Amino acid sequence: MWSYQKTLQYPVNIKNPNPALAKLIITQLGGPDGELGASLRYLSQRYAMPYKECIGILTDIGTEELGHMEMISAIVYQLTRNLTPEQKYYLMGKQYEAEKAAHGGDRKSTDAKSSSLKANLIDNSKTCDRIAEENGVSKDTVIRASKYMKGVEIAEELMPGLKQSILSGQTKVSKADMHRLARAAYNDRAQTLQDILHPELKAEPTPDADGVIRVPGKAPVMPFRKFESVYDSDAYPEDVRYEYVALEELTTRFRISFNYQLEQMPDNAQRDVILEIIHKHKDYLTSLEAALADVKDQTA
Repeated sequence: MWSYQKTLQYPVNIKNPNPALAKLIITQLGGPDGELGASLRYLSQRYAMPYKECIGILTDIGTEELGHMEMISAIVYQLTRNLTPEQKYYLMGKQYEAEKAAHGGDRKSTDAKSSSLKANLIDNSKTCDRIAEENGVSKDTVIRASKYMKGVEIAEELMPGLKQSILSGQTKVSKADMHRLARAAYNDRAQTLQDILHPELKAEPTPDADGVIRVPGKAPVMPFRKFESVYDSDAYPEDVRYEYVALEELTTRFRISFNYQLEQMPDNAQRDVILEIIHKHKDYLTSLEAALADVKDQTA
């Protein structure tokens, strides 16, 4: 009945994998509107035709539909072959963001735009839950994949061509690095990407003589270490000793940070605003001092 040739009706030569596109194209393979169903309908209808010409036409059409099915199978295979783990993870995040943007409005709506279309337009399931089920992962993994995808897109904007290098596995970056890049402020993205790609060039700030880490443009940071205090001794009750130390450390950190901010102030800064801020805290400390003095007098 057929003379089969091991060649496609039209050649298929896809270089870049794209599972999201494959997921769309594979819908044309089966189902009521797919190529397989169409070919079977044409080939079965031929038996009801009264004329040989009609039988021949339906046989030719059915045969061509089988050729289309073979082409679609080749397309799906080439779109999904040799995928790296990075590409799978990126595309899962891409699918989540695309479907969330496309269906978020209709999914949340309780009123159908048309009663006949209600079942097709409104999906009560959450996008992340559905994609997680399709890929056999948790919904948290889908959300993390979305953040990873955003980080890769930012990296591509900063360095064109880096996206392909990351997804192909040539440039090794961790998922946490891409999450960090996605969270970075717009003005900090370039430096964050530089730190990710070249961690050996990142200079660790060293504390000064007072043990304070000072970085230009940022507030000073006191390293987490044991704070030496005169109140940390047996001369004070043990049940409140550490609260004394914490209060002293807190005021010390406040003083260092406040002095730093004053040093960064331009010459044209409004002195009355600075004084207003100072007086707010001064009034609080004064009222606190008076309250503590009253308690002391009452207990004396």
